[in-house]
Amino acid sequence: MHSVRKPWWQQATALVTVSTGGVITGFTFVPGAAASMTSPSSVPLHLLALEKAAKPADTGDDRLRPAIVNVAGYYLQLAQTRTPAQMEALIWGKDSVDGADHGPSCAAFASLTLELAAQAVGQQSWVSGGATYPWPLHEWADVRVNPNPDSLGVTSIVQDAQAHQRWHPLGDGYQPQPGDWVVFDGHVEVVTSSANGALDTIGADSLPNLSVNAHSFPDPLAQQGVEGFVDNGHLGETTAASSGAPAAAPGPATGPRTSRGT
Repeated sequence: MHSVRKPWWQQATALVTVSTGGVITGFTFVPGAAASMTSPSSVPLHLLALEKAAKPADTGDDRLRPAIVNVAGYYLQLAQTRTPAQMEALIWGKDSVDGADHGPSCAAFASLTLELAAQAVGQQSWVSGGATYPWPLHEWADVRVNPNPDSLGVTSIVQDAQAHQRWHPLGDGYQPQPGDWVVFDGHVEVVTSSANGALDTIGADSLPNLSVNAHSFPDPLAQQGVEGFVDNGHLGETTAASSGAPAAAPGPATGPRTSRGT
């Protein structure tokens, strides 16, 4: 159950709804190289000619960060024609090994955007806490945002980021970049742009309808409830997809919440 009083992150200003032919018109990982799409329910994980499209001077982040943002944008586009329950099921159908919906999806969504993007550009997600949860998850899926004192052995996004030297509390001087995650108390979203102290984001299980939505958080971020950021850059290169990674894109589905992920 969600409380009547919404936290700051749920009071953020929602951006203009994406419609057909609107803000998002395709699913592009590398600027200038459009992905092949056959239906709105199919996400290509290995984009054709992706490496050919990348310039020789490109660094890993030059490809990875746009990939993370565009994965998030693609799910935002899907949310325009699907119910919140369907979006929950699409996300959990990839994060959980059994395909079951295990609750609120904001952290599961963040983990999924990083995993799909990393696969597409031949890199490896840094997330490694999935096996610590009481239900079957892929290793790359952290689906709890903040540590729970009653079950610290279940790895949260913040704990995992701290262990990998990727956690930056608000005010430590770190400048978030597109593709990073912004963390609130119990919520996380993908940063799509950052300028003059303000953030544009995409997050799941968020207002106005507890689905995948775009938001804008003005400066000062402390007043918006921001606790810190997770640096998703500088991943290691890999020649193969990670073990247990999703092999295909989610299709429309529905499913009840069976437990909470926070």
